[in-house]
Amino acid sequence: MPPEEKRLAEVWGDVVDERSVKIAVLLGIAVAVPSFLVARAAFGAGVDNQDLARTYAMVVGLAACLVAGGIAAKLFKPQRIVTERGVDPEDQRRVLRELGEAHGIGTLADLSARERDELRRLGLEEVFLDAEKAG
Repeated sequence: MPPEEKRLAEVWGDVVDERSVKIAVLLGIAVAVPSFLVARAAFGAGVDNQDLARTYAMVVGLAACLVAGGIAAKLFKPQRIVTERGVDPEDQRRVLRELGEAHGIGTLADLSARERDELRRLGLEEVFLDAEKAG
């Protein structure tokens, strides 16, 4: 199915296909409910304390929910929309100018060696050097 035909929704911070969510919910019901009912019948017949039998059956039902969730996670991957683009150096300079106007940016000499090394690793040291020269 082309991406434009998919109906996407955000669930717990992930973008998912609505159809996949509906199938996953049905899968959960199809796995968990029968597991609970079978466990309730089995424990109910084998245990004198019916409250304990229902508790064990509930644990089996919860475990079945986890199994169904694992199956759904394998079947349906999140529909993340990832775009990659390079950072425009001019945008970096513009943002730095705006920050400098509002709050001042100081100088590279004000930074510790560790902070300066971090700027270097991020590829921002040249941007700050240019800003110092310009301003």
